Amino acid sequence: MGPEVILIDPSVSTSLTLKEVLIQKGISKEEGKSKENYYTTGLPEKVKKTAKI
Repeated sequence: MGPEVILIDPSVSTSLTLKEVLIQKGISKEEGKSKENYYTTGLPEKVKKTAKI
């Protein structure tokens, strides 16, 4: 890639849009701890270490 290439990271815009949609539909969770589930085809130990970050 050269200097004429511009990389765009849509993650911030996407997450803000998703937050708005969840709030509008009344299904957002503002406080408290959420439950997370991870599914992997990789090594569970490696995924567990990465998920803690």
